[in-house]
Amino acid sequence: PLNLAEIQRLVDRADRGGTFGGDLILGNNQTATLGPTKITGNVSLDSGSVLTMTGDLHVAGNFTCNQGEVRLDAGYGDGSGVIVVDGTASVVNNCDLKGSGHQDSYLMLLSRFPARKSAGPAIHLKNLSNAIDKAIIYAHFGEVLLENNLTVHQVTGAQVKLKNQAEVIYESGLVGVTFTSGPTGGWVVERWQEVP
Repeated sequence: PLNLAEIQRLVDRADRGGTFGGDLILGNNQTATLGPTKITGNVSLDSGSVLTMTGDLHVAGNFTCNQGEVRLDAGYGDGSGVIVVDGTASVVNNCDLKGSGHQDSYLMLLSRFPARKSAGPAIHLKNLSNAIDKAIIYAHFGEVLLENNLTVHQVTGAQVKLKNQAEVIYESGLVGVTFTSGPTGGWVVERWQEVP
């Protein structure tokens, strides 16, 4: 797992690229290319919208993707990028999170939202019939909720809940993922418990 200093380095790297003031809202079929950037509000992607990242993003508010797509620019090559969200993240209804197109490129969605259980999940993935196999899901302080027919290949959270046909299939080799100027990490199962 990432430590707080590593997460702060990711935030600082995005913030150094400049600031997008307010909310970034991409409606139906709209596109934008952005990064590295700090977004001072929320990010919302709707049906058919595409956000292409040319650098890491730091979202000071919440992140919502509903039938949109976030992808890394091809210039990332075999490198990986990150979206750090201070609030909650919701990826629903076949939203797609993609690397650069290179087999070793991943997009990390990292939430710093501190709450567990009572305030809802830090990251919520739902109704993603497409496997988001080039995404790394990371909630440092909070819960990750995966539900309704989805498959992810890496998830880390203070608590991870799976509902209704959700699967986590850990992909070997993720320990060696290269973030273009950031950290890499690994994982260890410390305890396992089925929750009814």
